[in-house]
Amino acid sequence: MQILKLIVLFIVSFVSSFLIFALVLPSSFSLSNYIEIERSKEVVFKTLKNLEDRKIWYTLVDSNLVSTVKITGDGSNGSKFTWKFGEVEVVLSDIKKMENKIKFVNYPVNAAVINYQLNTQGTEIFDLVEAQQRTTVTWSISGGPLDYPVGKIVTAAVQYKIYKEMEKSLFKLKDYIESVQVEETPKENTQNNVQVQQNIQQEQQQQEQQQQEQNTDTPQN
Repeated sequence: MQILKLIVLFIVSFVSSFLIFALVLPSSFSLSNYIEIERSKEVVFKTLKNLEDRKIWYTLVDSNLVSTVKITGDGSNGSKFTWKFGEVEVVLSDIKKMENKIKFVNYPVNAAVINYQLNTQGTEIFDLVEAQQRTTVTWSISGGPLDYPVGKIVTAAVQYKIYKEMEKSLFKLKDYIESVQVEETPKENTQNNVQVQQNIQQEQQQQEQQQQEQNTDTPQN
């Protein structure tokens, strides 16, 4: 009888500690990682908004699940990148700011002996800062609310794993961009356009000058 009381007391203490611990945890999550890429901001931007390229560098999609990836849209606002692990949806919401919306539906999260399905939504932002043809990419993911108590505890337990996956993804992004020729907006075209405009202006000036000379040579009555 005494043993049974001790067991019950232990269970009650454990559950109480579990609930109190969950109570002090944040009801949202926020992660950030960065890398420097030896390419211009324009090249990095074009790669990040290309959802087909995301299959190559985005390791949050397990290699076994790449076949479940579905892409809708042309890379403009509202385009979607989804895959089946539960179901995860990334929606391009603001291309200029490189801000995307993320939705997790029944997303399996395993921490120790706890198997949990995460249902929440969040935001993914890529901040690009260029200096001397090098671009620093800062990738941030935040979301919530998280269910109390299990959602808060499990998410806190797996955040480091997600952080490492973000780090791995950024290294793959760097390798991909630096090894593959991603087209920039041709500077030659811009220079050609400027040259054309200059030529037009020169021709106009020559015509005006010729007209003035003709007017000067015309005998006055």
